[in-house]
Amino acid sequence: MLGKNRYLLLVLSAGMVIFLLTGILMGRVLAREGNLYSYLKLFNEALHLIENNYVESVGTDRLLEGAYQGLFEGLDPMSEFLTRADYREVLESGTIPGTGIGLALSRVRGYLSVVSVWPGSPAAEAELATGDQVLRIADHSTRGLSLVAAARHLRGEPGTLVRLLVMRARWSAPKEISITRSAPPASWSARVLPRNIGYIRLLDFPEDSTAHLEASLGEFRESGIRNLILDLRNNAGVGFPTALEVARLFMQPGPVAWLEGKNETRVLWAEQDGQPVWSDPLLVLVNRGTAAGGELIAAALQASGRSSLMGESTYGLGTRSTLYPLPDGSAVRLSTDRILPPEGEGWHKEGLEPDWKVGEDLGDDDFLSEATDILLNGKRKKDDLEKEAA
Repeated sequence: MLGKNRYLLLVLSAGMVIFLLTGILMGRVLAREGNLYSYLKLFNEALHLIENNYVESVGTDRLLEGAYQGLFEGLDPMSEFLTRADYREVLESGTIPGTGIGLALSRVRGYLSVVSVWPGSPAAEAELATGDQVLRIADHSTRGLSLVAAARHLRGEPGTLVRLLVMRARWSAPKEISITRSAPPASWSARVLPRNIGYIRLLDFPEDSTAHLEASLGEFRESGIRNLILDLRNNAGVGFPTALEVARLFMQPGPVAWLEGKNETRVLWAEQDGQPVWSDPLLVLVNRGTAAGGELIAAALQASGRSSLMGESTYGLGTRSTLYPLPDGSAVRLSTDRILPPEGEGWHKEGLEPDWKVGEDLGDDDFLSEATDILLNGKRKKDDLEKEAA
C-alpha cells in the first residue's frame, strides 16, 4: 500500500508541476508554492482514506479527474478540465460541439447554466430560459461536467427524449423537463420588414455565416434597401474568428477588437483594413442571451460608433479561451485573454448596455416595429422620449 501511495503522490505531483509550468494554477496557489508539498501530502492522505474506507470502489482516474475539475469551479464559466474523451471530441470537431437542441450553456457555481435559447428550437418549445440552472441531464449530474460532455449527453436522434432537472430563480424546487430532440432552426435568416427595412438574424457562427450574410446584403442593396437591422438576440456562439469576419462586414478601417492578458498588456487582435460591405444605416438588437461572439460583434459596432444597440443588457461572456493539452490525453480549456472593443473597456461579467433599452415583453412583432422606428427616426424618437421623461 505504501508503494501505491507513493505512486499516487508521484502522479499527482507530476500533474501539479505541469499546471504550474503552464500557468494554470490560480495565483494564490503560486504564492504558496513553498507549502505545495504539504498540500500534496494532505491530498494523498485523502486519496488513501477514499480508497480504503469509501463504501464503493473508486478508480484512481476518476478521483484525479474530480480533483482537476474542482480546480476550475472558482474560475470563469468558460474555463474547464476536459477528459480524454472530451478533448478527442474537440479535436475531431475543431470547436466546442453544439448541443443540437438550440441551447447554449456555461457554468455557474459548478453546475451548468443556460446562456441562450434559440427561438423555435426544441429548447424553446420546452420553455427553457436564460439563467436556468441545469442540475442533471438524463442520469448525469452536471456538477463538474464539462460543456463538451454536456453537449454530448444532450445530442441524439430526432424524435427521442432527453430529460433535464432544471432550477429557476423563482421556483421553490427543481422541475424535470423533457425535451423532444429535433433539428434546431437555421442559425441565420434574412428577410425584408415593413417600411423597406432589411433584417438579418444570426444565432450562431457556422463557417459559412459570412458568405450567407454578404450575399443577403448584396440582395438588399440590389433591391434598393438602405436600412438594416442585425438581430443578435440569443446569439452566444463561440466561433470568434467568424464573429470577427461578420463585424468587418459593417466596419470602417480600424481596430475591431483587442486582447488583454493577465499582465494587462493590450494587443491588437483584429482590424478592418478594407471598406465595409454595408456602410448604410444599421441597428443591432441584443438581449440577455447575447453572449461571447454575439457580444463581440455588438461591442465592436457600438464602440466604433457604427451602430447603436437596442434591447436588453447582454450576458457578459467576454474572454478568449486557450486549450492546453496534458500528457495523458486530457486537456484544460482556460480563459487567457479578455476581449476588448475598439474603444473602451471589456464587457466580461458586466455585459453590454444598450443605447435603447427595450424589453422583449412587447412581443416580437412590436419589438421589431420599435426597432424600425428607432432606425429610421432615432434622433427624433430620443428627443420625444426625453420630453416625456421631463
